Amino acid sequence: MELLSKVIPQDYNFEVWVLVLIVGLMCVDMLTGFSQAVYNKSLKSGIMSKGLLKKFSILCSLIISLPLMMLIGPEVGAPMLLLMYTTEIVNELLSIIENLQRMGVDVKFLQPIYNLLESKVDKKDGDND
Repeated sequence: MELLSKVIPQDYNFEVWVLVLIVGLMCVDMLTGFSQAVYNKSLKSGIMSKGLLKKFSILCSLIISLPLMMLIGPEVGAPMLLLMYTTEIVNELLSIIENLQRMGVDVKFLQPIYNLLESKVDKKDGDND
């Protein structure tokens, strides 16, 4: 953490912890994705490699966005970072729930959350048409 405090000012601790949360969700998503592929006997190295590359690319863009936010200023940078981080958190949560469903885990208790998240994503996609 000492290295981070030298690179990132103290004012941005919250953003760093949100990034740590996203990394944690990515790890859970990779674990549930791998588990469901093994469970369904559909484990393929090409799909796994593509998924890992996608996660790495997303993580790099999220990490790079934090110093960029500091450069462009909090008035513009903070809302952009919030949007990026929120989108990724929702994406990871949806993916984890989908992986659990593919394994046959009863996720009915998560269904209202899944429907809410999915409707927000669908609504945003519909706005871009």
